[in-house]
Amino acid sequence: MAGEISRETAQQIVDTVKDVCGQNINFIDDHGTIIASTDDVRVGTFHEIGKEVILTGMTMEVVEDEEYEGAKKGVNFPIFHGDRAIAAIGISGEPESVRKYAYLVQRISSLLLKEREFDVQERKRSSRLNYYVRALIHGEKLPAGHMEEFLKEYHYADTERFCTVIVRIVSEENPDNLFMLERRIYQAFEACGFGLYTFEYPNQYIVLLREKTYKKRWTLLHELAEEYGKFLRISAGSMERLKEQVKSFRTAELVMQGLHAEKTIAAYEDLDIELLLGSVPEQVRENYIKKTLEHLEKEDRHVLTVYFEENLSLIRAGERLNLHKNTLQYRLDRIYKRCGYNPRAFQDAVVLYTALRL
Repeated sequence: MAGEISRETAQQIVDTVKDVCGQNINFIDDHGTIIASTDDVRVGTFHEIGKEVILTGMTMEVVEDEEYEGAKKGVNFPIFHGDRAIAAIGISGEPESVRKYAYLVQRISSLLLKEREFDVQERKRSSRLNYYVRALIHGEKLPAGHMEEFLKEYHYADTERFCTVIVRIVSEENPDNLFMLERRIYQAFEACGFGLYTFEYPNQYIVLLREKTYKKRWTLLHELAEEYGKFLRISAGSMERLKEQVKSFRTAELVMQGLHAEKTIAAYEDLDIELLLGSVPEQVRENYIKKTLEHLEKEDRHVLTVYFEENLSLIRAGERLNLHKNTLQYRLDRIYKRCGYNPRAFQDAVVLYTALRL
């Protein structure tokens, strides 16, 4: 519609056309007003012949200046939307000289308007998609018929299962170019065919993965985590129907709580004890850590971490820590004296292991 064509779009058209033909160009709306021109003084003035062109849908030429109100000699032709003229473009100059540009100018104008219309449609589609995804993951009730419309538009079956994936930027020390990181995230989504995604302020991106293509897509997200692990954490929730994505989102958040610098990506299906630890309230977590690890130094915690990772093997842990077996035993005894829990006794080891995981 003519009223929906912004002055910015109209100005883009006249500037582009002038670059082609070198003449002054006017863009006239359906009220006969010049809303954009390469001759600034004409913007806002009435163009009688332009309004006539829109009403008749016919190209009209002016052979003398001021033959019509506000019009100079030149060629004026309609711009169509569907089968209806919605605006007119005038090329100033001798009709004999500028007539040859008419078809070319119409084509350029038509392409620019179609591009603009496509951009508007894409923005509307993106906005609608964001609305659906956010409603699904937060358990908001969609208006009657919207879910069915959504499934139909994106060709999904009501019985299909998806999982919610959270991609979160976690580094306070931003990468050299945060914009490039954001682009890389969206490129990963697009390249993998992730149609259902959105951004949640201030630092996380949400994408819904279909069960039947999950493994391939998850591999690609692993590559993203390897590339930007310093800045990102990626978690996947449980597989649920679209109508129940709120469950998947909550489990993805639970998984996210258990991620750290050494483990930057994880899926709900791969976790066990982390599912319990991730649900521990913050105050309980702080009290437990204080009770068990408060008197241990950073080096002690590192020794315990390696010892547990090596399944309580003194030999393998010693090799990793570059310590003799006897020295490692001495370190473990010292830890026992400092915190009151013996790492070489099963029950005490479980207590310390849990504290370290928390």
